[in-house]
Amino acid sequence: MNMPTDDDRKRLEDELREPLSGWLVKPVASADTAALIRKLQPAFDELRARGDEAPEQAGDVGSGLQHRPSLPRMMLAQLASYPKGYWVASAAVFVMLALILSSYSPPYDGLADLFTLFTPAVLLAGLLYSFRAWNKGMRTIESVTPYPPALLLLCRFLIVIGLNVLLGVSATVYLSVSMESFPFLPFLIRWFSLMLLTGGMMAFVMLHKGIKAGMTAALLVWLVWQGSGMALADGPPTDERLTIAGHTAALALGIALLTLAYRRSLGIRLLK
Repeated sequence: MNMPTDDDRKRLEDELREPLSGWLVKPVASADTAALIRKLQPAFDELRARGDEAPEQAGDVGSGLQHRPSLPRMMLAQLASYPKGYWVASAAVFVMLALILSSYSPPYDGLADLFTLFTPAVLLAGLLYSFRAWNKGMRTIESVTPYPPALLLLCRFLIVIGLNVLLGVSATVYLSVSMESFPFLPFLIRWFSLMLLTGGMMAFVMLHKGIKAGMTAALLVWLVWQGSGMALADGPPTDERLTIAGHTAALALGIALLTLAYRRSLGIRLLK
């Protein structure tokens, strides 16, 4: 078999140039994206105007109420943005944590502290992944949709928080079944209040000051919580009712911060 010469290669390139030219795709440039947004903007403006007029047609003229998107429906739509590996990795962390804690024997001193040491870290990692996977180009395109991109990101944050709450409750139920005289309610409210407070603080600060400030605020909440727990452990015994009241207040504050973050997200068109 003879080796192809330069003339053979050149002839082959000439023969294939025309058939292959139809398969070549020009890379998408920022100017193309901007042009697409300009073309789509009038259509989305029309949809938004129709949505604003709908309450007036229904007899709500002068009520001042604005149409609010369905948060559960938007969260379901955002579920597809998470790969299967994320769900598996999150579940694996809680399974390993539950198996490690199940080896403890009564009294369960420090058991809740160990759980609250790791669960916020898993939550913050998931929230950071939600932001990193939401690239700037996608945020630019979503800026012309009827829903603010900040609201879409908050939906992803709520998905992460909900997943961690579900896995945490499942781990708590497993521990209560597999361990004798397990303090179910004190254990549950301790990590649950910290998780909602951490997630709510990050979401609230993020929508006002940015993602870095949100991560810093959430980390400070976690450090203060751990530091205060260590200080109380070294001091005289604390009344259990006072401890539960403090955790309940933290839980209520976390829910309030998430609610304020949701209201804030409705007015932000593009999150930097």
